[in-house]
Amino acid sequence: MRYNLEVFKKSEELQTSFHSEFQLPLEDAYRSVLRVQGPIVMTAELYRVEDEILCYGKFSFSTMEHCTRCLDSMQIEFNSEFRAKIVAEDFTDDSEEYCLLYRDGELAIEELIQEVVRIEYPLQHICGLECKGLCPRCGVNLNHESCQCENEDIDPRLEKLKNLFK
Repeated sequence: MRYNLEVFKKSEELQTSFHSEFQLPLEDAYRSVLRVQGPIVMTAELYRVEDEILCYGKFSFSTMEHCTRCLDSMQIEFNSEFRAKIVAEDFTDDSEEYCLLYRDGELAIEELIQEVVRIEYPLQHICGLECKGLCPRCGVNLNHESCQCENEDIDPRLEKLKNLFK
């Protein structure tokens, strides 16, 4: 997604906003491709502050994930906000948390969104607080059915003490 910054830079306006829906392949912190369902919806506002331009925005999208405990599929709604200073491509100061680069008069917003997703997207997902997960012995999903495994968990180092009081 690109936004033409030259129009705003040439105008006398101190603020402008824009809305966009677009497709973009996203990756998490492990560089795994996310299964994005539908478009990424983004709104952003540009502000002129003295000789700088600042961007405040938010975006959201849906993905399909698997619960970390029970492996059921579930849909995740991801929402995030960002603030960035708009800088030229040859900008070298690393003191800013997020910088939004512009090249040939256009903002490269997709690069900022990719960076925010890599940092903020959760690596583990749980379908609910009541999720029971999988049985560690037989692998049955305990949310859907109960297993017939014995629940007597004994540390193998203490196995010989099991019969001490019998």
